[in-house]
Amino acid sequence: MNHASLILLVFLLNMSYGFSQQIKIELHKFIGNEFVNGKYSFRLMKNKLVPIKTKTKVLTDENGNMQIIELEQEHIVPEFKFVKSGSIVFSISYNDSILSLRPIQDSFAPIIRVDLSSTSAYLNDQHLSIIKEIKVSDKENAFNSAWEGFQWRTFLPDSSSPLDPKLTLGKLNENGNLYIEIIWMEKGIPIHYRLLY
Repeated sequence: MNHASLILLVFLLNMSYGFSQQIKIELHKFIGNEFVNGKYSFRLMKNKLVPIKTKTKVLTDENGNMQIIELEQEHIVPEFKFVKSGSIVFSISYNDSILSLRPIQDSFAPIIRVDLSSTSAYLNDQHLSIIKEIKVSDKENAFNSAWEGFQWRTFLPDSSSPLDPKLTLGKLNENGNLYIEIIWMEKGIPIHYRLLY
């Protein structure tokens, strides 16, 4: 290995270490500010399709005159709506660099753990080691709010599962709501929860 390659390798390792330290600092701030020990009821969300009616202009007629014909076209736009009866109560505890969210009522929700010292997350026993910080600055989304947080995932071998587990913890800027998204397999069934508090 020549001298230039060695310098490049050291530079990349230092940059990677600096990135991991920065994300660890931001994760500690986020968890420490947003998750307080106690019991919290999160609202379960689901996608609802909402039709939108529009008026459309049509071509010219046989005499060259523009004909405007009102047509009703239904476009399906996904919109998040809260399920009225859906909620999951979690017992949240944060100590010794471990954040735990345990469902207290009967539900299919997994036990969520975030290890801040390693920046890893767990859904039950499933280890999620890939972390990224998320910052959505555009309000044009399902929440009508900018939001930020962290997302963990893992990529499973092709044949072991039809989906890759994922955990997102975030906070909406407009109203301060906490957002949790969980994708995982429970007894062979794929489950996808979106929760707001």
